[in-house]
Amino acid sequence: RPVTQCGYEEGYLETLHITWSDTERGRGPTGTAVRTGEPCICRDILTDPNFSPWREEATRRGYASSIALPLLTNCQVLGTLNIYAIEPDAFDAEEVKLLTELADDLAYGIVALRTRAERQQAEDALRESENKFRDLAEKSFVGIYLIQDGVFKYVNPRLAEIFGYEVEEITEKKNVRDLTFPEDWPTVEENIRKRITGEVDSVHYVFRGIARNQDTIWVETYGSKTIYQGRPAVIGTLLDITERKLVEQALHLSEDKFRTMIEQSNDMIWTLDIDGKGVGNSTCAECHEPQAEKLVSK
Repeated sequence: RPVTQCGYEEGYLETLHITWSDTERGRGPTGTAVRTGEPCICRDILTDPNFSPWREEATRRGYASSIALPLLTNCQVLGTLNIYAIEPDAFDAEEVKLLTELADDLAYGIVALRTRAERQQAEDALRESENKFRDLAEKSFVGIYLIQDGVFKYVNPRLAEIFGYEVEEITEKKNVRDLTFPEDWPTVEENIRKRITGEVDSVHYVFRGIARNQDTIWVETYGSKTIYQGRPAVIGTLLDITERKLVEQALHLSEDKFRTMIEQSNDMIWTLDIDGKGVGNSTCAECHEPQAEKLVSK
């Protein structure tokens, strides 16, 4: 596929239909240079049998000889640089050497441009991905964090709100340990280590945190390993479950009080299911024997 040209061609490129397969249209200078990775010279277009598919169009425009130089990078051919001359046998050894150096410079320039374009595309894609992540994180109802070396590299507004801080206060002045209840820090540290080292793919655990007003809060976190600026980091979510924990504690306390009241009562107490059968045992304070089972059996 012709990419660019300079000089007199008058529609010649449209007639080429070149391939690099070992067929009639692949045995000319261009196809041979691509297959072999070496310069290929047609010294006389009028007599070279391999140039027959293009001879008529070439001679019509006054071409008498040509050379195809492979554009190489890491031993791979990117394409060829083709040059046509108006006289036969126009390319001597010294000229071939100079043209080969020119082709090498051209290949280097093409690779550099491609690399720059690919890097720009990767940077654009990364920037777009980061913007999407940030937009999602900023609007999330759950806390989101990125931790590296025990330091918060990123927290979203919700996480800062859970601990009672502004985002900048956490990312600039606080580390993970500062926000962790001292007795729970070994658990948090160990789970971060497991994720960083890849010992586990992800972790899920509950720990106590310390809010700005020094209140103890309960949080639940899910996290996994990621790479941030070329180094291992941890990314995850964090939920405030303080209210749930308080309800659970109140429920346990209520159950304990109820059980104590039942076991210390001098009355006979039992439960019945919908069929009227006794469920569980209760002890009579006078005879110290299970009474529910006796009642049911009678």
